[in-house]
Amino acid sequence: MLLYKLGRLLDQPLGLNLILTGVLSRLAQCPQPLLHMYLFGDTLNLPDLIGMHELLQFRLKRDVRTLVGVLQQVCLVAGR
Repeated sequence: MLLYKLGRLLDQPLGLNLILTGVLSRLAQCPQPLLHMYLFGDTLNLPDLIGMHELLQFRLKRDVRTLVGVLQQVCLVAGR
């Protein structure tokens, strides 16, 4: 659920994103190797689970590129 919410980072209110990053930062402080591997490892090969590495590498990168393209189009239209 947390990583799903992280994947929707650009679509959510700021307050929710601050809570989400606070929870994730507290989880990162826990001395649990399996939790760290799930959250931050890039070698997790479970078909139904998406780790943070994959989420950031593919989904958020795609969303940011889409937003940049939209902003560039708005700037072009506004400049005319």
